[in-house]
Amino acid sequence: MVKMAGAQSLPVSIEPHMDSMAQTPERALKLLKAVPGLKLTLDWAQLVCADARHEQIVELLPHARYVQLRQAARAQLQLPFDRGRIDVDRVVKALRDADYDGVVCVEYVQNVGWHGAEAVDAIREVTHMRDALRAARDATPVET
Repeated sequence: MVKMAGAQSLPVSIEPHMDSMAQTPERALKLLKAVPGLKLTLDWAQLVCADARHEQIVELLPHARYVQLRQAARAQLQLPFDRGRIDVDRVVKALRDADYDGVVCVEYVQNVGWHGAEAVDAIREVTHMRDALRAARDATPVET
C-alpha cells in the first residue's frame, strides 16, 4: 500500500497506540523498518497513556508526518490540562531539535472511559493547549 500510494505522491502513516499493531515505540520502529516509506501520525497522549517515556517518543519524531497533542498520563488517555504529565515546553523543544516541519494538531476525544479518558471541556482544553504551545514556541529559541 505504501508503495502504491507513493507512486501517486500520497504519504501513508499509521498511528501507534494501544489498540494498534504498533502499541509501543519499539513496535512502531520495528514496523517502520519493515515497511520502507511508512510514516507516523504521532499521538503523544496515546504513547504517554501506554507509559512510554518522553525519550522513547522523541525517537519516533524522524518518522512523524503529523503530531497530535492533548494532556494525558499513564493509563489516562485524556485529562484536564493541569493534571496531565505531558511537558509542552519539552515537546516543542524536541520538535525543534528533530527539525520537525509537519503539522501539530490539538486533539480531544469524546470517548469517556476509553483507556481512562476523562470528560473535559474541549473548548477550554484546546485553548489551554494552544496557549501552552504558543508560549513554548515563543520561549524556545530557533537555532540558526
